[in-house]
Amino acid sequence: FFAVLDLVAAVGLWLAAAWGAVIWLTSVVSMAVVELAFPQIYGGSLFIVCAEVTMLGIYLCLALVSARER
Repeated sequence: FFAVLDLVAAVGLWLAAAWGAVIWLTSVVSMAVVELAFPQIYGGSLFIVCAEVTMLGIYLCLALVSARER
């Protein structure tokens, strides 16, 4: 599921389409939720959750910087 979702999000981000960012944000949030909600199945790694939250924060900071330049 996440492999296909990340691939579609990558294409959308590469094309600079708005749907790419939406799909990527959905993927990041759902991966973090799945890691925390089902620790017996997915391992419940806090490292992965922290990495996802860090990437989300970096993306939001870069989006704000880009919006201010315009």
